Amino acid sequence: MWNKEKQSLLEVRTRSLGQAEERIEELLTLKKYYKETASEQRRRITKQENLINAFVKELYSNIKTDAQKVEKMKELVREYQS
Repeated sequence: MWNKEKQSLLEVRTRSLGQAEERIEELLTLKKYYKETASEQRRRITKQENLINAFVKELYSNIKTDAQKVEKMKELVREYQS
């Protein structure tokens, strides 16, 4: 009942199925890689944001302290002039 043509078609389909399964595995591997890469980038960005926030907070504190010193010096100059 099986002839060479049917056998050949079956082999081609089997080979195609195998190739499709391999491609699916490759795509799943790529998907996993991209998810891991995206996750790592988010961690790095969060770390950089935290460093920037800490720097800005320190900078603000320094500016506030300097402004208070300037006000105190103005006050002392006014007292000296009067």
